[in-house]
Amino acid sequence: MNKITTLNIFVTGKCNFSCSHCSAINSMDVGLDSKHDCRNILKFYKLFNNCKTLSFTGGEPTLLIDELRRTVCELKKFNNDIKFSLLTNGSFGKSIESTAEMLNGLYLSSLQVSYDRFHSGYLSKTYLKNIKQYCEQSKIEFHVAVCISSPEDLIFMSELESEIGIQCKYQILLPKYKNKHFEGGARLF
Repeated sequence: MNKITTLNIFVTGKCNFSCSHCSAINSMDVGLDSKHDCRNILKFYKLFNNCKTLSFTGGEPTLLIDELRRTVCELKKFNNDIKFSLLTNGSFGKSIESTAEMLNGLYLSSLQVSYDRFHSGYLSKTYLKNIKQYCEQSKIEFHVAVCISSPEDLIFMSELESEIGIQCKYQILLPKYKNKHFEGGARLF
């Protein structure tokens, strides 16, 4: 088996945004809701003893912040060197203080905020600035995850990168099409 260095944990399908492009829109009835779930994650983590980072995703993982903190604490007891990453919509970034309140206790080494034309209707640039400043103060690697589906999206994000001084990671959204092999799937070429 190849060496697995990062495991993504889908925390919940629930979200406080309703972005039109999202595949997680309340799509799954899953989540960290008990000590049983923490133990299952720990068991799974132990299977991949080379794993260095656990990345929490969703929906919006911070909707289950107490369960997330409990899970992180249990995993830190097992391996204090493990790194944690979070992919979030950043809805907690109203201020640096509110960002600190939400993220403290997660021991994050990196944070990605989803922000693009789909998210900009829910989240102002000020939130991104606050989250970025908190990450700089806390020495947390910060990126913005961007979905692009048109050249205009690249222009929008290029301007944002310059204005706020952020690093972006891009994900291309491809239009759906139908054929006998990929019913409803994305066209790859």
